[in-house]
Amino acid sequence: MIANVRDSARQRRSQLPIAAAGTAILVWSIGPLLVRGVGTSYPTIVFYRLLTATPVMLATAYVTGGRISLALFKRTWRPGLLFIAALMTSFASFIYTSIANATLIGALTPALVLLVSGRVADEHRTRMQVTCAVVGLIGITVVVLGSGSNSGASLKGDLFAVANLMIWTTYLFEVKKIRAEGIHAGAYVATVFMWSLAIATPWVLVASNDLGSVHGTDWLLFAAMALGPALLGHGLMAWAQRDVDVNVVALLGLASPVLSTILAWWIYEQRLTRLQICGGAIVFVSLIVLLREQILLARARSAGEI
Repeated sequence: MIANVRDSARQRRSQLPIAAAGTAILVWSIGPLLVRGVGTSYPTIVFYRLLTATPVMLATAYVTGGRISLALFKRTWRPGLLFIAALMTSFASFIYTSIANATLIGALTPALVLLVSGRVADEHRTRMQVTCAVVGLIGITVVVLGSGSNSGASLKGDLFAVANLMIWTTYLFEVKKIRAEGIHAGAYVATVFMWSLAIATPWVLVASNDLGSVHGTDWLLFAAMALGPALLGHGLMAWAQRDVDVNVVALLGLASPVLSTILAWWIYEQRLTRLQICGGAIVFVSLIVLLREQILLARARSAGEI
């Protein structure tokens, strides 16, 4: 009886990282809508997003037992540079193209990850993972191609999204590498945000001409970004990536564009067609299959079967 209770508790613990990663993806899907709602240029949005989020991440790091050190700063300059570059390009894509297009292109991350993860992260790619990636990407393609001709998409915004795709994929591997070294998740995220703010500040001072035009509603949106995508999103994902391989993290990200599109339809009245709804259903089915396989693999590992 005691052994069964212990096995059940071990299985629940093995599923926590997957639940954390899934929650992070859910919170991130709200981010594009918060960015779209701010009435300033994207450099200003990047700056105030980091300015409001960085103190929150620092406080969270210390409350959860993390400590900031010079050694940690030296270790995180590269992911900090990648993170701010990803933030700049993603926010620009949310402004200059449709939310559906921006999130679709970003969702191609699994294809890149699955191509290089065997060499870079030394992680096994199962046939089911590859199948889920292909099916999920087909579903997201249907979501975007099924949109109307007045969707607001533009080549400039799409190119920003492509740049974000490349940078974010590289960042995922950096996070996986650092978390594998046992670095505290909260301290890691806090130093990445500090690096990003330091790098972004001179750029924003040159590129932005509306730093003083932020009003009350914008501040509420920045606070939501700090507590949602920043604290919950990046914090939970950094914690989870020590135990969830990068293939699964990328595949879970397939849900984000579908959720963002649904929320954009609800909040900004961006119409959803039948094709888009069908595409969203395809994505969620592929994710359910993927999560079921991952849970079974986690149980097998905890039982010592593999």
